[in-house]
Amino acid sequence: MSLLDKIRSSLPIPRRSFHHPEPAGVLLGFILLERAATADELTALMSTLPGATLSRGPAPEDPLEVALGDVHVVIASVPRPVAGHNAESNAANNTFWPEAVETVAHHHAHLVVTAMYAADAAQHEDASPALFQAFVRSSAALL
Repeated sequence: MSLLDKIRSSLPIPRRSFHHPEPAGVLLGFILLERAATADELTALMSTLPGATLSRGPAPEDPLEVALGDVHVVIASVPRPVAGHNAESNAANNTFWPEAVETVAHHHAHLVVTAMYAADAAQHEDASPALFQAFVRSSAALL
């Protein structure tokens, strides 16, 4: 079963309650950019998040790691467009944004944002809102 099939199977359908059998343990998103973001720019943006602890490897291309409570967010800057025109292909399916394909075609770099639980946080039943909140807060800080 592909990721899209899994998402479609969990969409609300009349006379069927909305319940996804597996809570998300990792969230992944892409932020398309007109130019590559530098390590210093990402660090400056993420340091504005209250309660965030930042760390990065020694090389400038190493991903930025952000700890937000029990959630770790990893941000990788990729100085080239999404491979294989996948961004444009996905934009073509967006019925709410008619200019999506034309707009997305202008990106020259992207960020990969991944949020995941710290060691034992995923065992808590109420942890999903924390994961989603950290992912949204981190992504919003980058925009």
